[in-house]
Amino acid sequence: WDPNPTAAYAPPYDVVSTKMVTRHIFFCHGSLYQVWKNTGATVKLGSGNFRIRADEIFVLRYDPGCWPCWDVVKDLGGCSVFLGKSSSPVVVRPTVPEVRADCVYWIDWPDVPMVCDIATGTSKPWVLPCGALKSDCWYFGHDDRTSIDGEGGN
Repeated sequence: WDPNPTAAYAPPYDVVSTKMVTRHIFFCHGSLYQVWKNTGATVKLGSGNFRIRADEIFVLRYDPGCWPCWDVVKDLGGCSVFLGKSSSPVVVRPTVPEVRADCVYWIDWPDVPMVCDIATGTSKPWVLPCGALKSDCWYFGHDDRTSIDGEGGN
C-alpha cells in the first residue's frame, strides 16, 4: 500500500517512498508510525543531492491534521521498536541496559542483529555483552513486561 506519495509524504520522502521495499506499521503512544528500511543497494535520487544508503532506516509518524500527513521523526518518546523478519513490530520501553531508547532493532540478511539510532539514522551491529549473535527472532527473558501505553497492563 502506498498513498499518493506527493500528497502523503514531505519531500524528499515522496520520492524515497517508491524505493522502499520493507515497511512496518505500528502504534506508539497513540500515534501511527511506519518504519521504512532500504533492503537494497545505495540509491541516488534526482540530481544526486539525496542518497539512500543500503540498510538505511526512516521512521515516519502519521498526523491527520497536517498535510503531507506522514513526516520523518527523530525520536519515539523514549521507546524502541524491534522488527522481526516475519512478525509484527514490537514497541518497548527500554528496561535493560542493553536496549537504548529511540532506536529501531532489526535483523539483517545474514541474521545479524542490528540497531539504528533514529536521531542520526545510522545502523550498526548490536553487540551484546556475550558478543554478536546470529538470530532470526528477538527474545526477552524478563517477567516484568508492562504496556507502554497503560499503567502496568499487558
